[in-house]
Amino acid sequence: MDALEGLQKFFASYPAWARVVAGAGLATTFFTLLLAPRGVSGTEPKPAEDAWLIVKGVEMYGPYRDAQVKVTAIVNGTEYLYPSVPGVDWLAVGPTMAPQQFKLPRPGPDGYEIRFNMLLRESARPEAERSYTSVKSAFVRSLPFDGGYELHLVQRGVRGHGVAGKVRFSVTSNPNI
Repeated sequence: MDALEGLQKFFASYPAWARVVAGAGLATTFFTLLLAPRGVSGTEPKPAEDAWLIVKGVEMYGPYRDAQVKVTAIVNGTEYLYPSVPGVDWLAVGPTMAPQQFKLPRPGPDGYEIRFNMLLRESARPEAERSYTSVKSAFVRSLPFDGGYELHLVQRGVRGHGVAGKVRFSVTSNPNI
C-alpha cells in the first residue's frame, strides 16, 4: 500500500500533460502484452529434418574377389553395424551388395562426423580376418550427401599407406531414394 501511495506522490509531482503521456504509455504496454498473440513465432528455427545413413556397399581393390566384410559406421560417436540383419554376420563383397539404412540422431553443431572401420575375411580362410580403417573423418553439413570413404589395411597396429577399398555411402532425409 505504501508503494502505491509513493507512486501516486511521484506522478503528482509532474505536470498534468506528463502524467497523461506516462499513463497512456503504461496503458498501451499493458494492452499490448495482454492482447498480443503468444506461441511460436515465425523466426524460431525449424526442427532439423530426419537424416538417414545409407551404406550402399564396399569396393575392394586387389585380390579380394571372394571376400566377406563387416563394416562399422561411427557417426558422431555412435556405432552402426553393417550388416545388422539377424542371422547375417558377413556380407559378400560385390557390385550387387544390399544397401542398409540407419536412422541418425539430430546432427551436432558441425553436422555429422562419419568414419568407418571394416573387418574382411576370405571365404577360403574365414579364420584370417583383416582390419581396415582410415584416420580421417567425412563431415556432412548438408543433405543430401553422397560419398565414399577410403579404407587402409591395418597390420599390427599400423595403418597402411595404400588405399585398399572404399565404403560407398550417403546421408539423406529420404531413405527410400
